[in-house]
Amino acid sequence: MISNHFNELSEDHRGRLEWMCRRGMLELDSILQNFLIQGYNGLSQREKHSFRTLLMESDQNLLEWLIFAQKPHTKVYAHVIRKIRNAFKPED
Repeated sequence: MISNHFNELSEDHRGRLEWMCRRGMLELDSILQNFLIQGYNGLSQREKHSFRTLLMESDQNLLEWLIFAQKPHTKVYAHVIRKIRNAFKPED
């Protein structure tokens, strides 16, 4: 189910974010698309900006940061990446 806030975005803005989350790697595509739907609503305006900026990074960088838990080159990314990764941790 898509969050109310995500639904309230303009169709153009929502479509642009969905397109930016589509990646060449299925794993990244899935992580980013799911976070957009389930976690984007919980981000502050500053975090939303950081998320959109993060989406401009290469698939290779995103793979290293999101899947292989490498540290990104900026603290701004580190914060948003931590939120993305925490959103999909399996529960004990």
